[in-house]
Amino acid sequence: MTDLPSLIAPIVLGIVEGSTEFIPVSSTGHLILTERLIGYEGRQAGISDVVIQVGAILAICWLYRARLWSVVSGLSSDADARRFSRNVLVAFLPSVVVGALAHDFIKRLSVHRFQLLVAALLSVTAVQMIVTG
Repeated sequence: MTDLPSLIAPIVLGIVEGSTEFIPVSSTGHLILTERLIGYEGRQAGISDVVIQVGAILAICWLYRARLWSVVSGLSSDADARRFSRNVLVAFLPSVVVGALAHDFIKRLSVHRFQLLVAALLSVTAVQMIVTG
């Protein structure tokens, strides 16, 4: 039988993800810190992270479904749709290349071990956002 805290933790994490996804902060960083604060770590936390992130991506796709459909359906005839698609690919490809090249390093690196670093970098981002308005 699953204990109550392990049922509540994913709900809390989902609320954190939903609250931080659409504002210019790191939703993943907030997930990591929240997991640490509520003591939800390990394999189950990693699985929850993936499920929550996929859910957020699907929610964004649903929210922008009309625009996405317009881009997909206009690829053959709309210059703006082709330009948008090209720009998405140009932004996406470096991440794929770096991810592929650094896969082993990333696999060994568990970001959950570096909560203090995550907190510090979130603080730096917050200061930068305050300073730049």
